[in-house]
Amino acid sequence: MGTLPILLKNPTILLIGGGKVALHKAQILLKNNIEFSIIASELCPDLIELNVPRQIKPFEISDLDDIQIVIDATGNPEVTQKILNQKKQQNILFNCVDQPELCDFYFCSLLSYGSLKVAVSTEGDSPTIGQVVRDKIAEIIPEGIEQLLEEKRQQRKQGKIDIAATRDQCCKLFHTKQN
Repeated sequence: MGTLPILLKNPTILLIGGGKVALHKAQILLKNNIEFSIIASELCPDLIELNVPRQIKPFEISDLDDIQIVIDATGNPEVTQKILNQKKQQNILFNCVDQPELCDFYFCSLLSYGSLKVAVSTEGDSPTIGQVVRDKIAEIIPEGIEQLLEEKRQQRKQGKIDIAATRDQCCKLFHTKQN
C-alpha cells in the first residue's frame, strides 16, 4: 500500500476519547497549532486543563457532521465500528489509535521550523522509531533556517528567485559544500 505525505490547511478535526492516549494526540495537535475539538464521556485531569473546545457526552454519529478528520482514541470497538460505517457515507479521514490497519492516515513525528516542516513516519509500525529518527534529524537542522526561509518568502513575493544563491546560502547554514 502506498502513502502520500501531505500537509492539510485548516482541517476540521474531532478527537474522540478522554484518556491518556487522547491526551497524547491532543498534545501533538496543540504543539502543531492545529485546531480541534474533543468529545468524550469523561476526561482525564490533564485533558481538562487543555484549552480546547470539548463536549462531555457519549459519541453520536451526528457528531461527525461537518468534520473532515476523526481521531478515535476511545479503544471502544463499538465507537470504531460506528465511525467506519459512517465513513462509507461521508467523506472523512479516519485515524484509529493503535489500529493502523483501520487508518486512512498516520501521525508523523514532525519537526517545524517556521514554514519548513520535516515529517518522519513509520506508517504506524513504530512511533518510537519515528521519534528517534525525528530527534536525530533535529540535531542537524541549523540555527538560522527560519530566518533564511522568511527572507526567501519575501523575495519570492517580490518575484526575485535566485535558485543558485538560495542553495549556496542554505549550504552555508549546513556548513556543506554545494554539489
